[in-house]
Amino acid sequence: MLNTLYRSIYTFTANTSFEKVEYFNTEARLEATCNKDYLPPSESSIKIMINTLRGLDTETRPQQAFNTIVLKILHSESRNMWNYMIKNLIMLDRCVEEKLFLWEIADLQLDTVDSFTD
Repeated sequence: MLNTLYRSIYTFTANTSFEKVEYFNTEARLEATCNKDYLPPSESSIKIMINTLRGLDTETRPQQAFNTIVLKILHSESRNMWNYMIKNLIMLDRCVEEKLFLWEIADLQLDTVDSFTD
């Protein structure tokens, strides 16, 4: 129940579709990858993010959305939490499934993943 409340708060305060899954209070966090719960990313959040990465969201450019995901993986304070990292990797996996940003993902240097310790 608390998980649903957290996710509802982010969605309620956001302005654009991508922000609805991007912000948690004032700290930018992908709602689908929030470290506050141990649930898998919701399919509706993943679909919104994939549609944005496809260029179907008129408010957020695909490259900006992809960069947000990558920056959160590399620099978020939550990057050392296993649930946060797995949820972000799920998003990258879905990008590969959808054939989005394949070159960028292949070129990523994810030291936090390679040397991850919980």
